[in-house]
Amino acid sequence: MQILPQLAAELPHALNHSGGCLRWDRWVRRPPLRLAGELHYGNTLAGLEGSLMRFLGPGSAARQALLRCACKVVLVTRVRQPSSWYRSFWSWSGVRDRQSQNATLYGETLIEFARGYANLQSMLMLGSVNLGLQAQYVGINNPKVDLSEYRCFHPSGYAPQSRRARSVPPPGLAAALERCGPDLADRVEHLRGTLRKFDVVGLLERFEETLLLIADLVGLQHLLRPSANVASPASTTTSDNTTLLGCANSLDCDVQLAAAAPVDELMYAEVSASFAARVEAQGEEFARRVQQLKEARALVERQPRALLPFHKKKKEVASNILNLTLTRHMCRGLLAGEGAAAERLCRHVVADTQFVVANDSPEWAEDDLEGPTHMHSKT
Repeated sequence: MQILPQLAAELPHALNHSGGCLRWDRWVRRPPLRLAGELHYGNTLAGLEGSLMRFLGPGSAARQALLRCACKVVLVTRVRQPSSWYRSFWSWSGVRDRQSQNATLYGETLIEFARGYANLQSMLMLGSVNLGLQAQYVGINNPKVDLSEYRCFHPSGYAPQSRRARSVPPPGLAAALERCGPDLADRVEHLRGTLRKFDVVGLLERFEETLLLIADLVGLQHLLRPSANVASPASTTTSDNTTLLGCANSLDCDVQLAAAAPVDELMYAEVSASFAARVEAQGEEFARRVQQLKEARALVERQPRALLPFHKKKKEVASNILNLTLTRHMCRGLLAGEGAAAERLCRHVVADTQFVVANDSPEWAEDDLEGPTHMHSKT
């Protein structure tokens, strides 16, 4: 989301044009508009505190302007079981293939990679998203890189927090604290505080519960579109080869990866417990809807796949957003006729949008499915 600063600046102007939401009789009758953005690779802003939380987090000027117009901002992230996360990153990012080509630079196994780039999932939460690019391409034995910042969970650009009373460290962090010093506890507490600012911190392993919680918060009405991964993975290879993994079996991998990434392990355990409590608090009706959603999604995934309903376009640089030939056709109906600020906002969004629904793509509607209906949210 390269346009995050511009988006946060333009939103209040767009909302307040010609009275904007202050003219309540008109505002409540306008069609709903939902904008979704993703903080992803290529983001040049600082970590979550310097990007998402700064511009759209609690207390931000943009969020206050949106709240005055009864517009909701919902911040969402997901975490993944650390062993599964490392296996996925190691395979998808091409690290495994690079190890086979140059073991001297990249190491020989998944475990060796994880010990070098320790706590990587947590580092991506608190530090720059581009830390993932370093882990993907630089290698674990590059003399220009100090990997102690990963082992001690010290994202570059991290701002030390004020000292606070510390509780007894959890067992998984005891050895790391001894090696890294007491400031590690402050950084872990900062991670906890950052995650608390999200409206939903979901689990990849509990996809349907996460999706339904988000849907209820933002009013999503259609949850049964077939999955369509349009990204081009760096590598599609996976492996159960114990020599390449560096562990005797799956259980041994889990144990060694947990030891290599104690902050990731702690974060996942705490988020899992909190998420489970939140889901349980939703009651039996929510559980019934989750089961319905699982059954309906399974049915959708069994349907014959049509062509992917997306195509990929080039992102435009900010200087090109005023080029009418780039954005005019995509801004029709989106904030149309709501003023110059709304037009600029739309162009920023269009310029930063990479995957676009094809004009001739089928409409994936729940009504066309032979299965449970009413998968929409309660909003």
